Amino acid sequence: MSWNGPLKKIGNYRYEIPCSYKGENNNLRMQTSAVIYADENMISHIRSDKAPEQAANTTVLPGIVGKSLAMPDIHWGYGFPIGGVAATDSEKGVVSELQHYRHKQLTEAGFFVFITKSLKELQHEFITISEKLRQKRLIGNLN
Repeated sequence: MSWNGPLKKIGNYRYEIPCSYKGENNNLRMQTSAVIYADENMISHIRSDKAPEQAANTTVLPGIVGKSLAMPDIHWGYGFPIGGVAATDSEKGVVSELQHYRHKQLTEAGFFVFITKSLKELQHEFITISEKLRQKRLIGNLN
């Protein structure tokens, strides 16, 4: 179940799946490229499953802004790779039901997951979550 698609080294720790990649089934129309952050030693492990294909698939999300990104811990997920990051436009983009469910679950556990429409909302949510963490004594004052 390894992935053999194109990965172009574009920096010491960055590898790009170019937007010219057509996918395993030759029907993918990437809107942007996907970038995987990793070192050379990690690439063979990253290629050991289909997570890079999922990172490439992420580039077709409606309203995607910038590139699809994957952190060094990328691995196979449920449609979206674990360790994957994608920003979408608040008006034209998508937010899945799974994200809404996980957002509630993760923020209650004290993790930072932002699904917002504006910087003001992002700041408000950050302050709210930070305050909850401070009350639980998981972090100190942010000042």
